[in-house]
Amino acid sequence: MPTVNFKKASNAVETEEVFLMLLDFTHPEIPEPLYFVDNTEAITSNGIEYQPYPFRITLPEDKEGVLPEVKLTIDNVDRQLTEAIRGFNNPPDVTLRVILASLPDEVEMQIDNLKLRKINFDAFTVSGSLIIDSPMARK
Repeated sequence: MPTVNFKKASNAVETEEVFLMLLDFTHPEIPEPLYFVDNTEAITSNGIEYQPYPFRITLPEDKEGVLPEVKLTIDNVDRQLTEAIRGFNNPPDVTLRVILASLPDEVEMQIDNLKLRKINFDAFTVSGSLIIDSPMARK
């Protein structure tokens, strides 16, 4: 549940608060999860250090009868993520969190059970759809 600080900042016309998105990538084929923050410097949240890695989240259109797909585009600044994903037989698990930079241990919003599917690579980006892992989404 969002904190009072989050609600104030998100409803304010102007705010000093910085909203940060955190991504956790896990997969049985990698020894340790990969942790990324859409920021220019690393941040520690709940004892986990998130590495700076530029990415963008595009929210889905609200269409009745269609499962929502969140689009994820990650800048391919180094080959760490690309090399990891290319070797997977199954899609990686992803958790998306939103925090305030001033309160990094307070998770304001969290979406679990996401799978990165429909993955595309080019020289500059890795992109795909974050889809809730459900039987309907696997079709």
